[in-house]
Amino acid sequence: MYTILIASGLGLLLALIWGLVGLWGGWWLGVVLGLLIFVAVFVIISRVIGKRLEPKLLQSQRQVQSGAGQAALQTLEALLPMGKWQPMLTGQIESQIGSIYFSMGKDEPALSHLSKASGRVAEAQLMMASILSRRKQPEAALKALGTAIKFNRKHMLLYNTAAYIALQGNDRDAAITHLQKGIQAERDHKATQENLNRIQNGKKLQMKSFGMNWYGLKFERPPNSLLQPAAQSMRPGFRQQKRRPR
Repeated sequence: MYTILIASGLGLLLALIWGLVGLWGGWWLGVVLGLLIFVAVFVIISRVIGKRLEPKLLQSQRQVQSGAGQAALQTLEALLPMGKWQPMLTGQIESQIGSIYFSMGKDEPALSHLSKASGRVAEAQLMMASILSRRKQPEAALKALGTAIKFNRKHMLLYNTAAYIALQGNDRDAAITHLQKGIQAERDHKATQENLNRIQNGKKLQMKSFGMNWYGLKFERPPNSLLQPAAQSMRPGFRQQKRRPR
């Protein structure tokens, strides 16, 4: 990453010059000053990059909201070269691109981009798990969810989705294990506890409490009540329904 390389280079250069010239404090002070320079340069470059990215990201969001998905893709793809400058930036942009393809129903390019997304972006891993599950690849789907859980321990939809996929394969014990891990991470989560009770009693999972964050993954069709704009609560990356004229 260019930002790290530049900041490290300047910090190291200062430390070497300070130590070799024999200025006050010697090598130990040179190292301290080098670290301070590294942090300062990293922060400055990161802010400059952030200021350049923000308007483009806002533009892509407006394009998605207006239904111009292809234009939003072009806006985001133009930002990919900037990923060389900042750690994890490429993965974040890839997750946004993948989510747009996912909302457009284009699973192949969606999977290609989502597979490059950061594991920290739970929504990207959820969408990837959805595609893989529908392609009859439950092990790969659960692996994607497991990656997201490492960084999002209290994201309850991850555990419940893992349980749902396990149940699709008739593995009730695995489903129970996934939900128990969720409860260990968030003991007071009512929907997860209720789902655990349901499958322990031989019933199906009830996912409607997760709203469009769940239905947007395309495992189940949403009820009509959730198709109304006022009832939608989807995260960025999930396509919302447009208001129908009366």
